[in-house]
Amino acid sequence: MMLANAGLNNLKILIPMISTLPEIDEAISLIKQAHTELVEESIDTSLPAIDMAIKSAKKNKIPIGVCGEMASYPMVAVILMGMGIDSLSMSATSMLLINSMLFSKCFGSSRPGRISQSG
Repeated sequence: MMLANAGLNNLKILIPMISTLPEIDEAISLIKQAHTELVEESIDTSLPAIDMAIKSAKKNKIPIGVCGEMASYPMVAVILMGMGIDSLSMSATSMLLINSMLFSKCFGSSRPGRISQSG
C-alpha cells in the first residue's frame, strides 16, 4: 500500500471504533511511530548502498547527490553530507531547517548560509 501511494500523497487510513479523544491521540501516536520506524528501516538498509556509490563516485571524480525524501530528514542530511554526498535535493519546505542544521554542524553556529533549491 505504501509503494502504491508513492508520489500520489493520497493514502488514507481508516481507524474504526474510536470514540474518545485519548483514543484518537493514541492512534495518531501509533501512526507517527510506524512512520518513524519505516523511515529508519529504509535509511538503515540504504546507507551501505549509498556508501558504495559515494566511494565509486569519489574514486572516479564524479559529483554525487541525493534527491528525494531521504534528504529532507535533518539528521539523515547531516549523515549523508558526512559520508561525502556533494549535494542534496529536497522540497522547499525542508530547505531552511536542513540548511540551518548543516551550517550549525559544520560551523558551530545556527546562522544559515546560502541555500538553493534543486530538483
